[in-house]
Amino acid sequence: VALSNILADNILVLIPDEILFKEGDGGTAMYFVNRGAITIFKMNLSTNEHFNITEIGPGGFFGEVAIVQKTVRAAGAKAATFCELYVLDTQDLTRLLEHYPRFKETIAGHIEKLTRQRRLSKVASGK
Repeated sequence: VALSNILADNILVLIPDEILFKEGDGGTAMYFVNRGAITIFKMNLSTNEHFNITEIGPGGFFGEVAIVQKTVRAAGAKAATFCELYVLDTQDLTRLLEHYPRFKETIAGHIEKLTRQRRLSKVASGK
C-alpha cells in the first residue's frame, strides 16, 4: 500500500469559491493540497456569513479530524484559488495508518495541535 498510488487515483479539481464541505457535514475523506489554496472557514450564525480561519496551500492537508475521530466537520472548506486536491477516503486512510506508523504519528500530532488551538480559542472568546 503506497500513499502515492492511492492518491494518484483520487484527484479532485475545484474552482475558486467552490465549497468542498460545510461545518457540520459528515467526514468521509481527508484532502492533500497539490496545487492552489483552500480556505478553512466557520459560519457566523448571527450574520449567516463565512469567516476565514486559515488557508492551506500546496503540501498541506485537512479534513483528517472528522474521519479519524468519526465526527462531523468542525469547519467548512472552500477553494481560495483553482485547486487540485488528492482525496484519501476513510477506508484508504485506515489501511495507510496500519502500514505507516510515522504517518499515523503525523496525523495524531496534527489533530492534537488543532484540538489544543480550538480549546485556547474557546477560552479566549469566553465560550
